[in-house]
Amino acid sequence: MLYHRDGRKRVYRQPGEHFSQVCFEEKVAHVGGIFRVRAGISAEGPTALVPIENGNLTTVRYINEVLNEHAGPFLANMGENAMFMNDNTRAHTAQVVNEYLHDVGIHKMEWPARSPGLNSIELARDELDRTVRDRVPPPITLRGLKDALIKEWENIPQHMLRNLVFSMPNRVQAVLRARGGKTKYSVIKIPRLHRINA
Repeated sequence: MLYHRDGRKRVYRQPGEHFSQVCFEEKVAHVGGIFRVRAGISAEGPTALVPIENGNLTTVRYINEVLNEHAGPFLANMGENAMFMNDNTRAHTAQVVNEYLHDVGIHKMEWPARSPGLNSIELARDELDRTVRDRVPPPITLRGLKDALIKEWENIPQHMLRNLVFSMPNRVQAVLRARGGKTKYSVIKIPRLHRINA
């Protein structure tokens, strides 16, 4: 079996092997669900991984479940010079979210909508995605996936997260040199959703 970059697998068969079991890979139709998570990193450590269950992440849910419960207290413990950086999804950039951040005194980093390589958490997400996919046995239920994501997030080495945070000046300089284009820090594959078949 040969694996290609497009994700498809090619099978080369000998004559007479057309229906041989070794030439097939069993698949389960996608009937499980999607599991979304949010988390943050700092030079001092990560936030908890926040599961976004039962629907989409709305601005109200983002404020209540992510900012109020996790990011706000985390940033408060970091002191006055803490700077909050999130991506530019709609739930993160809505006016009500900006007003909430202002009202509770969270300083938000302003950055362009299309900024390849600027958000250092993308590499932490890639590491999380890789470690969950490499688990043996892999999670086969949504509950198992949730547990695996939380466990693997807790196991990401702090020195890796610290390096990602301290790489920000270099990331900004690289984006400026590339005049907003792709840089060596650009992440090609950005896993946002984890899917599970159940």
